[in-house]
Amino acid sequence: MTKDDYVIVCGDFGYWDDSREQKYWRKWLTEKSFTLLWVDGNHENYDMLKAILPVSWNGGKVQYITPSIIHLMRGQVYDIGGVRFFYLWRGSQPRY
Repeated sequence: MTKDDYVIVCGDFGYWDDSREQKYWRKWLTEKSFTLLWVDGNHENYDMLKAILPVSWNGGKVQYITPSIIHLMRGQVYDIGGVRFFYLWRGSQPRY
């Protein structure tokens, strides 16, 4: 795998805080050979997400947690590797 390959986590990634343990795991994931994409679930730290400015990426808005950990935002259409998909989650409203 390369950084051009994507692993997608479908909800509850665990972006919770800036503790030493959480920073360790974000660094560990960033050093992997792939890029991690994730969609939020019920158990994210929405206050932390609010502080990250969204940018355009592959047709939709995203938030970069690290250069290779990317949060896919709700209500967006993405085109990744010729596959187009829409991310919609029917839970509570996002707080970002």
